[in-house]
Amino acid sequence: MTEAVKRLVAGTEIARELWLLSGNECAWPNCTVRLLNENDDWVGEIAHIRGVAATSARHDPSMTNEERRAYENLLILCPTHHEQVDKPKGRVIHTVSDLERIKERHEDRFRRALTAIAESQDEYIDLTRHSVVRPCKTLARFLPDNDHEERMADAVTVNRFAELLGRVTLASRGLLYVVVEHKGLLGVEEAARRNGCSPHRIFDLVAELDRNRLAWVDPDDDRVRNRIVLTKGFNHPILDGWDFFESLITFASERSDVALKDVIVGLDFTLLD
Repeated sequence: MTEAVKRLVAGTEIARELWLLSGNECAWPNCTVRLLNENDDWVGEIAHIRGVAATSARHDPSMTNEERRAYENLLILCPTHHEQVDKPKGRVIHTVSDLERIKERHEDRFRRALTAIAESQDEYIDLTRHSVVRPCKTLARFLPDNDHEERMADAVTVNRFAELLGRVTLASRGLLYVVVEHKGLLGVEEAARRNGCSPHRIFDLVAELDRNRLAWVDPDDDRVRNRIVLTKGFNHPILDGWDFFESLITFASERSDVALKDVIVGLDFTLLD
């Protein structure tokens, strides 16, 4: 007996995976619409590649209801492009193959980003599971122009700061590293896109950084919307006027054997010796 056509809602896990691999962007090529916009309104729509109803776009009568709501048959579009692919003219122009290709190319971008994040976490798992800090001793390479006594005093400051970083979660340290790498010119939305997560998640991570006086969000920045701002030394009780992040950026840029990630995420401050 042929199964009666019935519209089934995509399951929670399917919707979650669609959102995760959307990068908060409409899947349509070159569309700049954010699925969760600046007003925190969800505007994304789950579209069917092969429609549900017999009269819908690209309907395949051989499919079951479960197959129609399966992950492989769904993608997230903005309202404009959802309407475009489903209206009468769009049904002819935009074939199943076209939409499958659009879905694959869009999701692959963010799947690669998530894979890179996972590999990065695996690389540092032995250091970050217990947030083990490797303290500096001499700062000989980091502050070569300072005399021995000055470096010893600065080493105490750096190690206190390192211990503070060690109390911050891995995810927040990872975000801090990305912000430092971009020299503090990264916004919440761009950070979310790069990490394949929601802006809400980035705001949560920044909130932890803010509690530790490491970074904060400036919604009124003229250059970058919702810019994630690195703390300056004069705003931090440990650094006491020292713009440590700026010094760290300069130091790493001048040396091919030092990676910012190893210091900020891996907590290896011996690299400064």
